[in-house]
Order: sequence, then C-alpha cells, then structure tokens
Amino acid sequence: MEAFVCGSGLVRSKNRVDRRGVSDLRMSASRREFMFSIAGVAIVNGLPKEASANVNLMAAKRSYFRYVPRIEEGINYYMLALSPAVNAGDWGKVSQAFVKTSVAREGSEKALNDIDPKTTILEREFFVPMRTWSNSFAEKGTSPKSRAMLVKVDAFEKEMDKLKKATKNQNQADASASWELGRTVLNEYIDIANKGLSRELRKLENLPEDAKSFQKIAKRPDTTF
Repeated sequence: MEAFVCGSGLVRSKNRVDRRGVSDLRMSASRREFMFSIAGVAIVNGLPKEASANVNLMAAKRSYFRYVPRIEEGINYYMLALSPAVNAGDWGKVSQAFVKTSVAREGSEKALNDIDPKTTILEREFFVPMRTWSNSFAEKGTSPKSRAMLVKVDAFEKEMDKLKKATKNQNQADASASWELGRTVLNEYIDIANKGLSRELRKLENLPEDAKSFQKIAKRPDTTF
C-alpha cells in the first residue's frame, strides 16, 4: 500500500484519499441534481396559468369534436328510427340495432380480406364514443365527472341489453320500458357532460319525452381538430 505524508505530518494511505475523492464527487453530483430539480420545479410553477388553460381547452376541443358528433348521430337514430320501430312493434327494424356490420369501404383491402371490424350501430354511435369522451375528462387517470359519466354509459348499455332481449321475445311492454329508461339515462349523461363545459363548445341537447317533438340534430361542420 503506497503512503504519503500529509501537511499535518500524519501518514495516510492513498486508497483512503481515493475513497474520499469518490465520496466528494458523489456529494457534488447530488448537490447538482438537487439544484437542477429545484430549478425544474421553479420553471413548471412559473408557467403562466393562461398557457396551461389554453392547452387544456385545445385538448377538450379535440375530444369534443371527435366524439360528440358521433353521439349526436346516435341520438338522431335513437329518436327518429329506433323509437317509432319500438312503438310499432317492428321487431325486424329494432333488431337491426344489434346486428354487427362493417363500416369499411366496399372494395377496400379490409373488406376484401374480411378482416374489417364489425360492430353494431349502438356500439359505433353510443357505447364507444360515450365511453371515450367520458375518459377525456379524467385528471391523472380519473375524475369525479369522468366516473359519473361512465356510470351512465354502463346503465345505458344495460338498458339496451334489456331491449335486445325484449326484441327477441317480441315483448312490447318491456321493449318500450327499456327504450324509455335508455332515454332517461342518456339525458343524465348529457346533463353531467354539459356541466362545466367550455362556453366555446355547444352543449348537447336533452332528448324530449315526446319523441315526435324531436328535431333532428344538424351535422356539425368539419373542423381541424
């Protein structure tokens, strides 16, 4: 072991000095990391609230214009096609709501190879967009508003399952009851979604009790979102 005489006249091993040197380097690195972390927090906290709000609004708009038009198309179908079919006991038309079909373009590669996903109109226009839009209100994974909306999506799916069963059994009373409860749940979903919605976004309209008074929802203009 190589030794040397330090200023105080004491003999110390070079190995000890090396270990101290490594320790000093580690302490120095730790101090640098700490200072950088403090600086990072200061930068984040120093961002203008307006900038953060603008980012959140843009995300809300993208989600809104991606899923709300599909939900409104579903509402048009629910009120203008499904309602009269249920009231008339036209089980053939009602059952179309539960038939899985493809939305792939005719002649497309997916259609030709029969690999295109097949879904029902209820899945395409209600279940999927309603659930996805609900999740867009989540904050760090979840939020009270998101959870409340998802509860209504589950409730609506259950009513549509009951409608499917009533259609299979051609039970007019049960079919009408399930359709009406579905309308009620949709309105509850809409009420939750509209609460706190940005003024820059048009609120969804409730489904009237009298289906005959329902006015078809106009298609929203195309956007860049």
